Amino acid sequence: MTVGPGSCPRCREALIERFLQEATLLACGFCGGVWLDTRACQVVMQGASRDLVELAERAERQAKVATDTAAPALCPVCARTLLMGEVPGTATEIHSCAAHGTWFDPNGLRRVAFAFADAVEPEPPVTSFGEWIQRPPLTRRSKG
Repeated sequence: MTVGPGSCPRCREALIERFLQEATLLACGFCGGVWLDTRACQVVMQGASRDLVELAERAERQAKVATDTAAPALCPVCARTLLMGEVPGTATEIHSCAAHGTWFDPNGLRRVAFAFADAVEPEPPVTSFGEWIQRPPLTRRSKG
């Protein structure tokens, strides 16, 4: 196992790169977590992330070990410790690098994506999940 660019922020195994339009997803087939670059995070925040969630679910199904969420998570691009926080209103812990993207432990991306698909656009808009850590909970669209 190596620590640094291209390594899983959790288990330090190699990540598998997938592209979706202009977005990049790095998936760990060992622990089942996923890394989204900044563009992919914006897709999720816009509520248009079905394909990203499907890729994340594939990684989760292939996971061979449980994720150690107590260990510090490192950016797979710059290897710096990621900022930890919770996306308000989702009960989902995320780990963000302001410059490169966000790490989601297994099932995390699904919970966040569904919350954003059902959310009212915030004012002012945000461009990264790191900004959401400082925000109040998402406001849900009313059903009906």
